Amino acid sequence: MTSKKQKKVEDNDKMQESDDNASDSDDGSTDSEAVGENEEIQVDFEGRNPQDGDFDGIQQLLKQLLLKAHVSISELANIIISQDYIGSVIKQSWDEEMSAADDEEDDDDDENVVFGITTAINLTSRRETHCIQQIKNFILEKAEKNASDATVKLVKNILTNDSISTGFVINERYVNIPVQISVPMLENLCKEVKRAVDKNKPYNFSYYIMILKFHRREAAKGHSQEDFYSNQEEELFLKESLANFEYSVKNEADSGLDGKWKEEDEELTPYRKVVIIDGKKFPQIVESINSYINGIN
Repeated sequence: MTSKKQKKVEDNDKMQESDDNASDSDDGSTDSEAVGENEEIQVDFEGRNPQDGDFDGIQQLLKQLLLKAHVSISELANIIISQDYIGSVIKQSWDEEMSAADDEEDDDDDENVVFGITTAINLTSRRETHCIQQIKNFILEKAEKNASDATVKLVKNILTNDSISTGFVINERYVNIPVQISVPMLENLCKEVKRAVDKNKPYNFSYYIMILKFHRREAAKGHSQEDFYSNQEEELFLKESLANFEYSVKNEADSGLDGKWKEEDEELTPYRKVVIIDGKKFPQIVESINSYINGIN
């Protein structure tokens, strides 16, 4: 996807307090959010290549995912922007009429808001980069503390063996963005990775690693343990993963960034789950996500 290419994601249903009733197609998305009893705001989203002006927004989303991990967020954001042939950011669509009105109000910040990011970074080819070393060390440390012996062995192999190409997938967005937008974002990532491989760029991944966000309602009298994923589609990545492990971020999460989740007025505990995915299976999982999301429309 070139830097000028834009891809809309449309949703023709009304979006109310959550994204449960939103829907979209691959062509574009118009979301309606109830503001008052009789007032709605129409919002169009589109996928674009990351650009320099997205730096602050991408940083914010990375902080939301990684929280207090010892990773240089600014360096990681610069890498995401530099590989303009891989990945997309979710931005609000602006037609000429809206842009003219925005110019009159002298409010340039609205057009630069980044609502989500979906991309992949090669952890192997960029192994000498400081923030990539930090990410790999962070995942290894979490695995050693929280994963089974077999999973630790697999994680060490794919993160330290330079002959294995491993991609780090970042699929992050704000909680009020409808799940339907994940379909074109992930499908586009698969297409871009394939085009990069066809051009002999280092994106022929043997494995992918993802960090998923979820909240847990602990088991108690009257109900069993239950997990609620921030990005609903990521449950399918978990289901098809080769291995996974989780860790609590209860002492790290900032409710202003991560959201304070409650279920029936009961506060939930924030967690992260690291999943390892077979690189050849990734496109198939994205196809399954498409079918799943269409099934809940």
